[in-house]
Formats: sequence, C-alpha cells, structure tokens
Amino acid sequence: SADGQSDSTGCLFVVSMVLSGSGLQNISTILDETFAYLGAARQRGADEELYKSLQNVSRLRWNWSSPSPGVEVVESLAEAQMRLPPDALLSGDAVVEEIDLHLVKTLLRDLNPDNCNVFLVDPDAAKRFRPEDVKTLPFYGVNYTIRSLKSVFPNRFLAWEKGLGPAPTAMAFAASSPLKPELPRTFKVQSDIRTDLMAAATSDSIYGEDPKMLQRKATDTATGFSEGRLWYRQGWVSSSPEMKIRFLIRPPRTEDAWEHTSPSQRLSLELLSVVFEEICSEKFYELLTPGATYSLLLRPEGLQLTVAGFPTLVPALITGLLSELQKLTSGISSSSDEALPSKRFERLKEAQDVRLRSYTDMPVSYAVADRNLLLTSSLHSPEEQVIALQTIDELELTRSFNQTFKAGGLSVDALSMGNLAEGDLKNITKSLSDLLGTSATAEAPKGRLEVPIVSPGGPVELRRVNPRPNDPNSVAVVSLVYGEATVESRILLGLLGRILGQLAFDELRTRQQLGYVVSAGEAKLGNIQLLSTVVQGTAKGADDLEKAIDEVLLKLMPERLASIEDSELDNYRLALKTDLNQPPTNVEDEFEHFWSPVRLSGDCFHLHDEMIAVLEDGDTSKEALLKFYNDLMFPPSGVRKKVVVKYFPDSVPAAPGADEVPTLLKGDEKLFKQLSDERKLTLQLAEATSEARAQILKQAGAKFFSEDNHCGRNRRRRGAPAFLQVGQQQHRHQQQQKQQEQDHQEQQQQQQQQQQQQQ
Repeated sequence: SADGQSDSTGCLFVVSMVLSGSGLQNISTILDETFAYLGAARQRGADEELYKSLQNVSRLRWNWSSPSPGVEVVESLAEAQMRLPPDALLSGDAVVEEIDLHLVKTLLRDLNPDNCNVFLVDPDAAKRFRPEDVKTLPFYGVNYTIRSLKSVFPNRFLAWEKGLGPAPTAMAFAASSPLKPELPRTFKVQSDIRTDLMAAATSDSIYGEDPKMLQRKATDTATGFSEGRLWYRQGWVSSSPEMKIRFLIRPPRTEDAWEHTSPSQRLSLELLSVVFEEICSEKFYELLTPGATYSLLLRPEGLQLTVAGFPTLVPALITGLLSELQKLTSGISSSSDEALPSKRFERLKEAQDVRLRSYTDMPVSYAVADRNLLLTSSLHSPEEQVIALQTIDELELTRSFNQTFKAGGLSVDALSMGNLAEGDLKNITKSLSDLLGTSATAEAPKGRLEVPIVSPGGPVELRRVNPRPNDPNSVAVVSLVYGEATVESRILLGLLGRILGQLAFDELRTRQQLGYVVSAGEAKLGNIQLLSTVVQGTAKGADDLEKAIDEVLLKLMPERLASIEDSELDNYRLALKTDLNQPPTNVEDEFEHFWSPVRLSGDCFHLHDEMIAVLEDGDTSKEALLKFYNDLMFPPSGVRKKVVVKYFPDSVPAAPGADEVPTLLKGDEKLFKQLSDERKLTLQLAEATSEARAQILKQAGAKFFSEDNHCGRNRRRRGAPAFLQVGQQQHRHQQQQKQQEQDHQEQQQQQQQQQQQQQ
C-alpha cells in the first residue's frame, strides 16, 4: 500500500509491503522497483490534466462524504488548528482548492533515497545483526540497528538517486527487461451527479420504508433478474448520491454436509478471493479512485459481492468484476493470460501460512474464537488449516469454486439501495445471471442456508496453553448458551447483559483486580444467544478466574437483580431504547439494517419495531428479568449449558475436582450440588478443532439448533417460558398480505401508465 500522511509534525509518503520469503531475500530488488517508479514519476513531471482530475475527485468526495461522529470531528479540528489557516480547517485535508504545479514538482523531487527511511522488520533479524550495532528500544525491549541506506546498498544508491531502472542482471526474480512502471492516467469524474433519486420515501421508521421484492419471473424485463430474490429501495434516509448493491449466493446443505466441510475448501475459496482482490484492484483503479468500492467474500457459506459508489461508476464496475471472476474460475489452470501465475499463488499461499501460524492479538480474542469454533459447524482450527494448506495447488481453487457454486440449487439474495432507478438494475443483474448460469433458483432451498450452531448436551470446558508464545496471561471465557433468539429474549438478555457487564467490571476488574480485560454481556452466534463473561490477566490462573466468574453469575448477579431499584432499571431500559432509536448516520448503517432481513429471505424486516414495542409494552419488570436469569442459571435439569475456554500461560494443570467450588458458594448446599454435578458431567477438551466439536455432538442431548428466526412478539418456541409463546403464522400472513398489497398497487400503476400511453 502507499499513502500520504500529514499532521502537525509534517508530511510523509509511506509505502508498506508484507514480504514473502523470496521478498525478504531480495530487498535490493524491491527497492530497485520502488525507486524506479518514483524516478519515472519525477521524469514525467507534474501532469496538469491528471491533477485536475484528482482535484475533481477530491471535491466530489468532500461534497458527498458521510458525516463523522462528533468526537472525531472535534479531535480532527483541534489537531488541524495547529497547522491550517481558519478558512481551511474544514476542507484543507480533503480538497485540492487550486492546482499548484510548482508544489507538485517540489514534492516529486523530494521523493528520492536521500529523504527515505527504510524499516525492515524481520522475525530472524538477530541473525543479520552485527553485535556492535545493536540498540534496544526502552520499555519495549526490542533490539534494532540503524545504518545509512547508502552504506548498505552503495552500488545501487547512485542509480536510485537518478531514478534509473535496475540493470537486468540485478533482477533476481523479475523480468529480464528494464522496469517500465505504468503511471496513472486521468480519472473521469462526473460533476453533475443525479440527485433526484437519493432521498428515500418518508416513513414512520427511522430507517425509512422497507425495500420491496421485485418480480422474479424469467420474462421480467423490468429487472432482468430471472432467478433468486432481488430487493430494491430508492434513496437513503441519510443523504447520499451513492448507491449500494450486494449479492449473496448460497449453497444449501444438510447438517451433516455442513459439519463435514473440509478445511481445504474454505482455504481455497479464501485464497481465490485474495487473488481476485489483487487482480481487480489493479485492473479497475480508474473506477475505484473516483469513489467506487467493492468487496468479495468467498467461503463455503456463500459468495458475497458488495459494490458501492456513484451510479455512474457502479454498473461498469460490477460488470467488470463478475467478468473477471468468471475468467478466473474458468481459466486458472489454462495457459491463457487469465491463468494464475505460480509465483503469485505461492506468495499468497505463504502469506496465508504465516497468518495461520501468527498470534498477534490479545489472547482473549483467540479464546473467544476457540469458543465459536467449538459451537459453529464447518469451522476448523488454524492447525487443521495449516495441514490442509500444504495440499492445495492452483487447480484446487477452481475445483472448490465449481464444487460450491456450480453444482446447482443455489439460493440467491440481493439488495440494491440508494440513488438508482429500478429500471437501471437490468444490466447489473444480467451479469450475475451470466456468471451463475442455471445454478440459481427462486424455489425453497433444500437444506440449511445458515451454518448450524451446536446445542451442547451439557457443560464443556477447553483447557489449553495460551497460544501466544511467552505470554504470561491467563484467560477464562465463560458462556451460557440460551438458545434461539426471540424478540423478547433479545430485550431481556440485552438488559441483563448491561447489568451484568457493569457488575462484572466493578467486581472482577475494580475490586478484585483480576485482569486488565474484563467484560460481560450478550453474545450471538447466528440466531443463537449467549450470556458471556471474559477475564484476561496475570493475577490468578484460569481455574481461579472461572471460580470468580461463577461467584458473580450465581450469587452476586441474582442479589443485584433482586435489589435493583426501579429508577435504575428505568435507566437501563432508556439506554437500550436510545440505542435502538439511534437513526442511521451513514449509508453503511442504513444498508446493513436492511441486509439482515434480506439474507433471511425477507423475514424479520420489522424486528427493530417489534423490539421497541416489547421494551415499551412488554414485561421487562424486575421480576421478569430475575425469572429469565434464574431459568438460564438454575435450569430444571440442574446443569447449565456452559461452555468454558481456559488459557494457561505455561502448562495446563489438572482440572479442579468436583468439590472445589468458589468460596462465596460453599455455604449454599444447592449451589454446591449444582456446581459439583456440573464438574462431574463436564466434557474436558484439550484442543479446539472440528474433532473436538464432534465430541460435543456425541454428548447425550446434543444437537444442532434450528435456523428458525423468531421475529414476531410472543412467537411459539419449544422450551421457552410462557410469556414468550405465540404462533408465527399470523406474522407470516401479515408479511404475505403486505407483499400482495404492494404487488396490487404496482399492477394498478402499470395499467394506468399503459392507459396514459395509449391516450
């Protein structure tokens, strides 16, 4: 990546690269190409036409940028006051007001090796160090050396200063001809952006009216979308002249097929998406620079393509992206120009291997990932993926894509929102139909579309060494599995999560000082809700951390709920309601709000309104919260669906015995028995892998949760408390009736238009 950075200390031009093993061995070649490109830019000089187009791009982006949060605006303005005049505070960092060719020439002249610092981070840097040159960074203990660039590369430095390309013999793994870098041309920017379609129709909802599902008949000439479900809404509540469209293509599978998804299939699809990203970012930069964006996710769960930008850019970009994907997936093994170069594949494969073996985040993030892996079908551990990666070649990328998306029976869902007329969708959706051929279907899918989530038959505990080398932290993640989310449970667990989060932080972080990372609250895996508490620290081991968490869950939290004042509970309700009633501040928030029900085939469009209704009119009293919480913590079976992940810094000790319970709970015989029974029934695991998940499924009573979505109040649900029960047919009938009314209105409008044309 390359980018300019500026603040009160000055301006920098930063080029960053993640190196493969070959790249690390050929630093001089990388610098050859970098300085040759900069030299070519200097020789070309200040291109007035190019910079005028960049000026137009900056104005367009500034005029239609989404509003930033207030805190960010204040911080940005405070910093800008130190270096910008008052009349340039708002736009000085974003808009090129005047073309200054002399300044451009000066900046290009300064991009030379004399003004360059090169930072090389190497895991094996100690082998390159000369002992007399080594310094240590205070407080961090990082060893480093500093040498002048000219002394390291004396024979190349003069050529770099002159901006010359490298000699052919110096290119260790590049072409045999001198480097000929391609410099950018001008960017076409349409200044007269159409704005008459950018505002959404008024609605009582803070997100505006719901998208409508367009006709999906094969003869539908209005949309050109012959297969699947296409949802459309004109305009935004948040002001923007952009449009955004997303396609989701999913292969339905049985539960058994989901569970037996191979790690090589997932890795191949991920590698293919990375290859696609590299190719398209180079090929379509003339569309991306003026403001268009895209992302492609390729996984066994489905293909998701998202494209956004000004309506003059998006259709061409979508057509180009889908064309490239079609070429890539059909020609990866051929000898054509679309074939995947083996060196590129090996480099990307090596980068994937490094990523899977690296643990650069906090240990708690990996503990949560381990919990999710144990409960989510089709996932595999990094260790399983590393083994599978060694067997993948270029051909496997195509095979995995065709196996996943060319086998037929696909479910296709799409959402288009923003500044685009309904009729303009025809050419966009036709490109998708060309890619899929006859694989898509508008019929009910045979199998599950959503990844199954495991319902454990009893307590589960993972005990393993902290995966971060030499990390002294212990981690405990304690999660109670509630089950399929309903409207009522979303509200009740939302309130309980807020209360528990504050209580856990006050007790475990502030009073007991058990760790610098303490959090608690509601968590979700698909349509399944959990109540989770997390502690990471060095004060105690993971077993003691779990005991402290259980003290909070089983004693302090029930006491807190029993004694909470009505005024305090009102404050929690008000905070939750305020969050729910927060209007979208940008098109991303608005789009994602509607995307959730679209991916559920149109179900749950009114979940937000239903949740607010429960918060206002439903039973969220202290008694209801206490009953809901007690049902989760003290089930009739006496054993919670408790999933615990524990990390130990050096080695894993023996698990605590059945009689080892938290100090605060020793005097309570009922709690003592519950914890003792849980310990006896706990499934102990030593690793988080797909095989470990298979062991969980062998527990008595273990199964997969259904993928049902309970989006209406009081919908009947097996095993739910009485106040959560009612039928779901009424809600679906209302949705169908509303769709029929919309279709009838559209037919009437079409008839009126035909009559007017005839007259």
